[in-house]
Amino acid sequence: MGVSRCSQDGIAKHSAARLALRTAPAFWRRTKSATLLQRQSLADLTDALAFAAFGGGLNKVKQLANALDHIACPNQLTTSPSEGFAYYALNPLDIAKPAQQSVAPDRQAAVIGIRSIGTTLSAVATAAIISNGHRAERITVRPEGDPYNRALLFTAQQSDWIKKLKEVSALFLVVDEGPGRSGSTFLSVAEALVSSGIPAEDIVLLGSREPDLNTLCAQEAVSRWKKFEFRTFSPDTCNGFRDCTYIGGADLSCSNSTDWDELVTPSVIARALSLLADLAARLRMRETVFPDIP
Repeated sequence: MGVSRCSQDGIAKHSAARLALRTAPAFWRRTKSATLLQRQSLADLTDALAFAAFGGGLNKVKQLANALDHIACPNQLTTSPSEGFAYYALNPLDIAKPAQQSVAPDRQAAVIGIRSIGTTLSAVATAAIISNGHRAERITVRPEGDPYNRALLFTAQQSDWIKKLKEVSALFLVVDEGPGRSGSTFLSVAEALVSSGIPAEDIVLLGSREPDLNTLCAQEAVSRWKKFEFRTFSPDTCNGFRDCTYIGGADLSCSNSTDWDELVTPSVIARALSLLADLAARLRMRETVFPDIP
């Protein structure tokens, strides 16, 4: 396999952090066999990358990257890109300002990301809230079951976390792309929180599009959805491609100068995965090696 080299001058550190963040969901999906301590190391690294995207620097990333050396991984990982990043022009930082605006002054935030893409979105939302001077922490969950009737059961550890944040009257912010056709994924998390004693008025759903409630396929979707506040974060990245002609499959033909690092094509996803692997080893930012994509 041929390789191409890219100097550090070609990738600003914050762009590198954004690329690695886009890859985090795929990386997490392939580490299910990791121990709790190892998974916490991955979560800490994702958080550090999120803070780096806000100008926090890469020092903590460097400190945490060595922890990944102890995780047993195959030599090759087969991953798929997160749809929102790859096909819908969603940038991880798009969620930052709406997340900040959702939390009132002097109130703590409990951010819950819906995996897989919620891994990245929750990390960015939490970093954004903290960078705005508020307290915040996060967990991630994965609802299961029929796509039109998802259900969620919190683990004992997650239930303890929810109880702790309830005691300080935290705002529970549920983040994901979507909602999709049914809305049941968002609803399953919100209703699981209500079952855990969280008032509906203390729950905010933060997604990437405003749904038409009359078309949601979940049972009694309209009445269930209206119990919760829903806010949207619109992809800002696509604004840079208003003069482009859409071809399909995440490829664009542009008539003007474009920052192509902001467009997540399959080759960019591959570059991000390679970068994250490099961070896990030694964070070689000076000569990062990326595989060629046919």
